[in-house]
Amino acid sequence: NEAAEVKETAAENKTDTAPAEKSNSRNGKPRKNPFRNKKFKYGGLSVLFTVIFIVAVVLVNVIITLLGDRFMPTADLTDSGLYSIEQSTVDYLKTVTDEVTITVTSEEAAFTGGSSYYYQTNEILKKIAAANSNIKLQYIDVVSNPGFIANYTETITSNEIMVESKATKRVKVLTYEDFLSITYNEQ
Repeated sequence: NEAAEVKETAAENKTDTAPAEKSNSRNGKPRKNPFRNKKFKYGGLSVLFTVIFIVAVVLVNVIITLLGDRFMPTADLTDSGLYSIEQSTVDYLKTVTDEVTITVTSEEAAFTGGSSYYYQTNEILKKIAAANSNIKLQYIDVVSNPGFIANYTETITSNEIMVESKATKRVKVLTYEDFLSITYNEQ
């Protein structure tokens, strides 16, 4: 009998506490679902829009970076147009129908790090290659890859520029000075 009374008391306690668990302890009203209140809805929308905005910004950045690598949208803002090629040169480059390879005989970072003249020459070479899809620009370090220059009869050293026509097999070895007009002022 005592066991039956304990079970009945426990059952009564469960029924008494069940409504208390569902009700708010302050006023006895049933608790609302916290995911359905206005603060959560508007806060959730705010978080959602923020995430969408961040993803959109990242995607635009990736697309611009990819297009920038492909089409190189740069502007020469120097007074004298140091990093530009003339329109007559661009027009001539568009007439080139044979495959031409321009090879810089060092890595790009090493070539452009030499001086501002090398950097300027490199920018001009990039614009030449961008002007015509038949003109390819490549960088080969002849110090770490001496086998590359073994194929040529010309004397080739580091930081030079080789222009090679695939059709005629003609090779011309140039330096940065061949691409720039340098004047010295004596004072």
